[in-house]
Amino acid sequence: MKETLLNSKRRFYAFYVSLFEKLNAQFLSGHSMSAFIAFYDEQQSIVQSLSAGCSDFKLAKSVFDVLIKAELFLATLFYSEVYTFNKIYDSAIEAAWKLEANEYYCRLLVSKALCEVTWGATGSTMHLLANAKAFKEKNGKSMCYFGINQLAAEKIEGGFQCLQDALLLMNNSPEQAILKLVAFQILVVYYRCRNNLSNASIFYRKALQQCRAAGNTERLVIPPLEIKEKRSTDKCKPHRSTNLLLNQPLKVEVIFLLTEATKSFSDPDTKQYLSNVPLQILKETETEVPVSLGFINFQSNAAVLLTFFNQVVQDPVKLYEARISYHQRALKQCNESKRSSANKEEDPATLHQVHSEALVKCYSDLGIFHQRKNIYADALQSHQCALDMTLELFGEEHASTADSCSLVGCTQYQLGDFTSALYSYQRALDIRLKLFGENHASTADCYHSLGVTQHQLGDLTSALQSKQRALNIRLKTLEKNTQGQLTVTVN
Repeated sequence: MKETLLNSKRRFYAFYVSLFEKLNAQFLSGHSMSAFIAFYDEQQSIVQSLSAGCSDFKLAKSVFDVLIKAELFLATLFYSEVYTFNKIYDSAIEAAWKLEANEYYCRLLVSKALCEVTWGATGSTMHLLANAKAFKEKNGKSMCYFGINQLAAEKIEGGFQCLQDALLLMNNSPEQAILKLVAFQILVVYYRCRNNLSNASIFYRKALQQCRAAGNTERLVIPPLEIKEKRSTDKCKPHRSTNLLLNQPLKVEVIFLLTEATKSFSDPDTKQYLSNVPLQILKETETEVPVSLGFINFQSNAAVLLTFFNQVVQDPVKLYEARISYHQRALKQCNESKRSSANKEEDPATLHQVHSEALVKCYSDLGIFHQRKNIYADALQSHQCALDMTLELFGEEHASTADSCSLVGCTQYQLGDFTSALYSYQRALDIRLKLFGENHASTADCYHSLGVTQHQLGDLTSALQSKQRALNIRLKTLEKNTQGQLTVTVN
């Protein structure tokens, strides 16, 4: 019986790992929107299979092979959910270490480095790449990530040289071909902003050739090389191809990497051009792509990207409010359709759930944007709306409810309402203890937030106890994921 159950699980995991491999190939080949949507139809099963499949020695290497090629896909899927991305790669890295599969171990470290590559000096990118290098894993991909990381940290000359070296080492596999295209476009921006149009033209032609070889010129997202005066007088109108909708998620990821890598030396015209592209994508996909959970997640990612351009986008808040209104109208239509079974292709109950979850996400994103702008009263209002809807959708004992409680607590703390913040953080902690137990990273985060708030309220004894618990959990997590002198997980 036990062997039968094991075989059944193995077949389940193998099926979804294989499905994910096909979706990744589809994503990289120029059909990223359909891959994006299909992934979210099976999200829970795929994530479970990628994480749990690593613990099965018969499947582990298949999972490793897929994950080494799929970090661009996963980074695009979990643009605002770093925890899920890290969870998948941490499972694989730990399993590769236990299996003494050193080559897989190093290559997985490099893949995980993408998650925080744009964070510059913060995050774990440099640590992961250094560990991979300790095992003599130095290839084009790792050099490319190191270069982007250096540029994000405003170490321009070092990052520039690293990208040039990376181009000599990278191969023509689908994922590395995309990285080469990113590197080419970064170098175009670099030389153009230094008025070296000769070198800018060389790399622009290489980028264009790379796009044509892939059969998709829409991956070229920087402004064309033309006279600056002429470019500044014309509004940027990104080219609309007949296959506009096929490759937009990957295109947004390319724009994000370019934006963060060139932010310290990019000129205003280039920034304006790059900001117009995702804005145009949002407008066009709004009416042309059927509503689904995957599509809504894509739109959310594109909207978040636009907040990076708030110096050139007139009013990002209007963008969020428009999305909220859109989903509110859709929910109203779903409610009106509940009594009708005439349209059998779209189940109103399913669409209601999809739009409800999307509306929660919109309110949460708007709240986070207001927090970044220090508009805490508006942020609290948005986070409270998200919490109320989350409770209605999932109930009290759900991870999303705990997340919403934490965001409400954070905003209350920023407003100086420490008593209310304490209540919200305690509520989030109680939920996470029930769901995840004591020794979990999110539980540690709650203890830390609770301790900081107790400190502000003058309850130093409780604050010390809460912070000590957070420290103990993090030390256990670090110890568990550290093998020898190499740290697998960096929090």
